[in-house]
Amino acid sequence: MEHPGRYELLGELGRGAMGVVYKARDPKIDRLVALKVIASAVGLPPTEIPHRRERFQREARAAGRLAHPNIVTVYDVGEDQGRDYLVMEFMEGEPLDHLLRTRRPLPLDEVLAIGEQVAQALDYAHAPSIIHRDIKPANLLLSRDGLATVTDFGIARIAGAETTQTGQSLGTPSYMSPEQISGLTLDGRSDIFSFGAVLYELLSGEKAFPGETISTVVYRIIHEEPTPLRRLNPAFPAGLDACLQKALGKNPSRRYSRTLDLVRDLRRAASFPQDRSRPHPSRGRRLRGPVLRSRRAGRWCHGSCSEARS
Repeated sequence: MEHPGRYELLGELGRGAMGVVYKARDPKIDRLVALKVIASAVGLPPTEIPHRRERFQREARAAGRLAHPNIVTVYDVGEDQGRDYLVMEFMEGEPLDHLLRTRRPLPLDEVLAIGEQVAQALDYAHAPSIIHRDIKPANLLLSRDGLATVTDFGIARIAGAETTQTGQSLGTPSYMSPEQISGLTLDGRSDIFSFGAVLYELLSGEKAFPGETISTVVYRIIHEEPTPLRRLNPAFPAGLDACLQKALGKNPSRRYSRTLDLVRDLRRAASFPQDRSRPHPSRGRRLRGPVLRSRRAGRWCHGSCSEARS
């Protein structure tokens, strides 16, 4: 597939379970794009292929409705030679999973700055009940000037939509919520669990739910709590653990209902010296997010190119 639709493929950026991502050019307006060719339906019963395509089209329409400075824009969706593809904004920079290979853990202030921007993006998407379903470091992009962006809304779904078979789940095991692992109906609180697991890793340098096998990771997500941050680093303010414990609650009803509430409480907890009383996660006013920097100030790399290395 050298020319999906009208697009000219220039080179492969990466590949993963959901498909292959290419750097491409839209000759109609002479614009560079990131084009994701969705993995083929080999092995699926012929009767399931139309349902799979319908799901993809529905997910692409959901992603295409999102227009936010901290979300990669979806431009187009199509099908060529029996393969579906998604056309997205092309960026240059560094996905967080790449960053963590050389800088682990990240400084608290930097994690809070990244977290506030990701929270803005997720809160925006959750308002119309659009959930990402695969929040992980590989899908969070950081520009040179510190602007964080959520990528790969290509598997986003309308919250509550029954578009997969019972028990089927999409996502990356280390960051999946208990309800996602169990194949239950999801809402924005599933993304909040995944976001909490990412924040934990950025702060501690360790996965919240480590394991050598998928079954071990799944067991820990469902049954165990992460090692407290202060056990890994006593210098952390005590309140950070309380915030992350709430974000990573096994029961969605006990988690934060909004990402902005989580980062607001993290910011408050970070302002308390560790010898003062622990601030309790609260349900205060909505956080007014940071002033967002212009995308023109930095060079980025498309986050989807690392989905295989999560």
